[in-house]
Amino acid sequence: MLETRVLEESATHGCLGDSVKSLKSVPPEVLQEDLRRVQSSDDYDNASCYYSTLARTEAGQEVVTGYYEIQHERCMNWKFKHDTKATVRWISLRSFPLHG
Repeated sequence: MLETRVLEESATHGCLGDSVKSLKSVPPEVLQEDLRRVQSSDDYDNASCYYSTLARTEAGQEVVTGYYEIQHERCMNWKFKHDTKATVRWISLRSFPLHG
């Protein structure tokens, strides 16, 4: 079963990297990876990136507990400058063990 909820929406910035940097609801390693992606390529403009979270069960299995979805938005405003925003959603999974 999936549960999805919006955790945070950044303020509007002129640079997508600034929108991502302002996020407070994601772990630092997720924030760093997302920031690396948006700074490396325009391919992530108006796109979503997904980052899984893992937990270890008492039996030693790794379990994906959910995903952070970071949606990136960039558009041109009436002054012909960029407006950017980042939205974080948490997608919760109900204990699906990893296979492989």
